[in-house]
Amino acid sequence: MPVRCTRTCERILETLPAFASYVRFVQEENVIFMTVGSTRNDFSRLLREADRLAGLGLLPDLYGQIGLSDYRPEHFGFSRFLSMPEFLDRLRSARFVISHGGTGTLETCLGLGKKVILVPRRAEFGEHPDNHQLELAEYLASRNRVLFVDDIARLGQAVARIESWQPSFKIPTGGAPVFDEVRTFIEQAFTGGRARVSAYRHTARPDTARAHDTPPATRAAAG
Repeated sequence: MPVRCTRTCERILETLPAFASYVRFVQEENVIFMTVGSTRNDFSRLLREADRLAGLGLLPDLYGQIGLSDYRPEHFGFSRFLSMPEFLDRLRSARFVISHGGTGTLETCLGLGKKVILVPRRAEFGEHPDNHQLELAEYLASRNRVLFVDDIARLGQAVARIESWQPSFKIPTGGAPVFDEVRTFIEQAFTGGRARVSAYRHTARPDTARAHDTPPATRAAAG
């Protein structure tokens, strides 16, 4: 005999999709988030090592935004690009972030008070036209803002250290916020080329972050 679903039963069933969505969100809390940005240059060097560590169980719950890189991870979930709302949600819920040296991403991460393992793209590997990401990484690491990985073989060491490491998020009284410090470095590093400086001057605070990791056709100028 068929069972007749009462109105109460129907209401319960109507809530199931929303409940399932909530469960998925809770399950994704405190994951490790990795982002490589939206440039067309390949960054398989980082993805390959992160995938190796994930396969060894050293990067559990890793989720990556991998852009247009050739390497396809086997041991962690990923998307090539994310909408800005999803990108920010993943940053906010991340236990820590593994990131390239994109200024917009770094300003947002540090503005949110997230611990960051920074693996800059390098010109010598064809990952970026110049080494401004490397220079920024060295600058922030010297002030204990990020854990800087200068050799990809040392990524595992940074992962092992990240939980106990205490970054310096606070600026001395009267100082600029961290995201302004990042912008100041960029302006100083590229003094003499205002046009180039303006290309990197993006407001990427949590409330106004740019679409840094959306597809190239729809995003703003890259950082």
